[in-house]
Amino acid sequence: MKAIVKAHPETGAVITEGTSENGNRFGKFRVEQVSFDSSQNGILNLKKRSAFITAFGDDIDTLKGLLSDGMEYPVAGKIVRKETREPQYEGHSAKINPEKPGELFLVNGAQVYMTDEWTTDLSAQDTLIVSKAEVSVALESEEEGA
Repeated sequence: MKAIVKAHPETGAVITEGTSENGNRFGKFRVEQVSFDSSQNGILNLKKRSAFITAFGDDIDTLKGLLSDGMEYPVAGKIVRKETREPQYEGHSAKINPEKPGELFLVNGAQVYMTDEWTTDLSAQDTLIVSKAEVSVALESEEEGA
């Protein structure tokens, strides 16, 4: 699955540089993948995902000469989605409910945190939090007792 390099929407820069707390130079750039997913009921959904890739030191200068906005990223890989119960970084906001904007997305009453990550492991799969089986088991238990 191909990924496309995307420039920063405000600055136009392909690589955004910074310095870490310990003084190391780093650069980040964004890749985007678009795919189609067909659900069991035959509805086709467009899936658009973005992930940031970080480079360090002299690799930043090399990448500046190689990458441009809109080009196909020359490394095979894919973007996988990871959902967790805990924030993955400082300032990480919980997932918003797409059906009820402004409300948090909850699974079994708990918040979910989502990140999209670039990997070169083509067999990697999304890690999603879904409702737990205990909910259906509890309903079956209530029916048995009736």
